[in-house]
Amino acid sequence: YQGKLWIGTCWGLFCHDATTGEMRTYRTSDRPNSLSQDFITDMIIHHTENHEPHFIVSTLMGFNIYRPQTDDFERVTSNTPLPTKQPLLKCNFINCLMSDGQTLWVGTEAGGISRIYPNNLTVENIMLHSEITTGNNSNPINAIHEDTHGQIWIGRIEGGLTRIDAKHRLMETYTTDSLYTTGLSHNSVSSLTSDHMGRLWIGTWGKG
Repeated sequence: YQGKLWIGTCWGLFCHDATTGEMRTYRTSDRPNSLSQDFITDMIIHHTENHEPHFIVSTLMGFNIYRPQTDDFERVTSNTPLPTKQPLLKCNFINCLMSDGQTLWVGTEAGGISRIYPNNLTVENIMLHSEITTGNNSNPINAIHEDTHGQIWIGRIEGGLTRIDAKHRLMETYTTDSLYTTGLSHNSVSSLTSDHMGRLWIGTWGKG
């Protein structure tokens, strides 16, 4: 972002400038515009309606929007209200982020998915109920990916893989007990990506 390398760790956020060799460190503090929490879970660049790139950093306590003019952050947590008084997040423990046009998808540990529409300041919370007996009403969301056809794929911890179509309607969940010939190798999906042929690659916890 802005020609610099940003590194997220469990001890804060680091920014390396290869031109000057400078390494800046960002951590949480008593200042209201510091990072909300030091454990970084994901980072993305999200473009607004006027195509301005926003650098967003998620943590175990909400997400943070970097403000380059002041070199600090705007915090967004479950305590951040919309004009409708509706909270932006149902859960502050964020595992992953995805930018889909001007829509921001936020995958959480216990609050499902928050789909945020910054242009009209609205949010839609999606709970994906478990089809597997795990003791959880909604599995933690570990990965979100949009394929070349505009379908959204949701990787869940002990909940398998859920596909949502281009109109954002829940379509199908795939597990190790899939009705197809071969199901998933494991029901905890940790990462998702597509290759140049449009094939979906799925990373799991300990099962390839």
